[in-house]
Amino acid sequence: MNWLWAGGIIGALTAGWGYVKTLWAQLSSLIVIKIVAQDRVVDAVLVYLQDNCKLVKIGPQTYTGNWLFVKTANRVQLVAWRILGRMGSLYFDGRKPLWVSGKSDNPEGNYASLSPLALHVNFIRGFFDADLFVRNAIDHFNAVRDNMSVETGKRHYIRRIYGLSKKLALRTNRESETVTENGPNEDYLVYRNACPLGYDWEDLGIKTDHALDALALSNSTEEAVLEARRWKASEDWYKEHDLQWRRGWLLYGQPGTGKTALARALAEELDLPVYIYDLASLANDEFQSAWRQMLSSVPCIALVEDIDSVFDGRKTVVGDLTFDCFLNCLDGIERADGLFTIVTTNNPDKLDRALGIADDIGRSTRPGRVDRAILMDCPNRSGRLKIAKRILKEHPDIWDMVVDEGDSETGAQFQERCASIALRLYWEGKSQTNDSV
Repeated sequence: MNWLWAGGIIGALTAGWGYVKTLWAQLSSLIVIKIVAQDRVVDAVLVYLQDNCKLVKIGPQTYTGNWLFVKTANRVQLVAWRILGRMGSLYFDGRKPLWVSGKSDNPEGNYASLSPLALHVNFIRGFFDADLFVRNAIDHFNAVRDNMSVETGKRHYIRRIYGLSKKLALRTNRESETVTENGPNEDYLVYRNACPLGYDWEDLGIKTDHALDALALSNSTEEAVLEARRWKASEDWYKEHDLQWRRGWLLYGQPGTGKTALARALAEELDLPVYIYDLASLANDEFQSAWRQMLSSVPCIALVEDIDSVFDGRKTVVGDLTFDCFLNCLDGIERADGLFTIVTTNNPDKLDRALGIADDIGRSTRPGRVDRAILMDCPNRSGRLKIAKRILKEHPDIWDMVVDEGDSETGAQFQERCASIALRLYWEGKSQTNDSV
């Protein structure tokens, strides 16, 4: 019977301890206020803390790292960041302390921990008003976002949109870690949550000046670039004529004609964020959510590469995203002023006319979704000459010959031709000076 008494006592103590914990939580709330921030409010609070509060370095310090292009080194390097640790950090807003801790979506605590799933902010009652603190954080966040081009020098960044399954694979498989293409501008407000070690902000990120100058364009694509530039500068005109300020292109042609290169260079030229969608990894609800979130960053470019690898007509051949869901997002229930959609394909014959393809006289079959279907042809002579002058700049005497020999080649093929010739001539010159390898 003793064990029954012991079990009863333990059960009573356990139940009583639960009441004690609840009572203590209620009583402590009279002294300490806890704010639980979720979703995008997490980013707002962390940016506010980073910009307006002083971090006190007590307790364990937590660091993460990711691969970024470092301008000063002219190569990709590992960059370390001091981030909010699991055990929390002490901040001071003036003389008023705040204890902040977060719940991360990544147990390993690497890149994803720059922005936790939830944030707990604790402070002494009377030091802050909870509603006012959150409102101040939101106002600061919106002000920073509106002035991103002032603080970073540009709005352009690249963000890749993956489904949950691929995100988990990228995070858990270290061999699958991706290199951030253009530094903190890729997701500037998330990077603002952390502190880079050993670098200034301007040290990080690729150089994107005059991106279109490096491309060799055909006559049709040169006209398209002019159209895009005019579209960017015509926001007021669209609104005055009660037209949606949006545009949609389908870029089609054989591999190597520069479809993706044109889309990226155009984003840099127009100083627009570009969102690249991995349709094969996205389910309907994930795609809809990501699309709605992207619309908060307009004006921007939505880039869908090789759509024929996901859809054959209306049939989904890879992944779970349905063609109808994709079209519904393109149509958009919400106004999408400032959205420039670019879809690329090597096989336009596989696409449904409801998306928008070129008809018999070159018009789009579905303006509003795809306004123009643009054939990415081989570069014209002036385009090939541009490539030759850039790669064979030390050998102007052979420009015309190389350009004529490269007639009908794609941009990628002609660039390879020029590079092979330039490298051969370089080493021939080295051997003549007895400095060969």
